[in-house]
Amino acid sequence: MGTGNYSHSDGETVTLNLYDGIYEEAKDDEDLMQILSREAFSDFQEDLRTILAKTTFDMDGNTWRSDDRNCLILAENDLYQIWSHEDSYGHVFVTYGISERIADNLEPLARHHLVERAEAFFDMLQEIYIVHVATSAWTSTLREMSHQKAA
Repeated sequence: MGTGNYSHSDGETVTLNLYDGIYEEAKDDEDLMQILSREAFSDFQEDLRTILAKTTFDMDGNTWRSDDRNCLILAENDLYQIWSHEDSYGHVFVTYGISERIADNLEPLARHHLVERAEAFFDMLQEIYIVHVATSAWTSTLREMSHQKAA
């Protein structure tokens, strides 16, 4: 049985299959698989840096969320954090969520705008990557661009 779709109550999450094709390319070479996986994640972080270049987000990539040691903070600002979580099947879950360090008086504002901000971010991400969203705890489907949802 699989690990299921990751989600967090303080954020919106999508799934990227950053490592598709790596297992086939590396065949049974574990070292090559790790090298190619690290390169793919590094390329993703560079794409993220480009997407966030004109925003208030600061890149991280070295800090783990305190509520879950399996969640790597990729970027953050005063209101939000963007973090990743990987399952044992090589799926990379990217969450746009409330910052752990948010000031108490700003949390209602951040929660009010969370879905709208997350959707805008995921739209930018989707211009580069194939993005999936969970349809249940175990299934997912291709994400629709948010501007298409409104039409």
